[in-house]
Amino acid sequence: MDQLSKNNAFKKIIPKESLTEKDKKAVLNTIENAKLLMEAFDLLSVKHVQTRLKIMESISNGNDNKSK
Repeated sequence: MDQLSKNNAFKKIIPKESLTEKDKKAVLNTIENAKLLMEAFDLLSVKHVQTRLKIMESISNGNDNKSK
């Protein structure tokens, strides 16, 4: 075995006992909330701007076609 595998830091910080069901649910709930916040932010920021740009382009292209 090499020196790195002998002194694995993760083995020192991972508890030997498993989480309780209550703690597991709390962790999963926190993860789900984080995902929801990221999706909401994406929807309200990036996609909103993209949609507005597409609308502006459509309007601009529509005006260009009418003037011909």
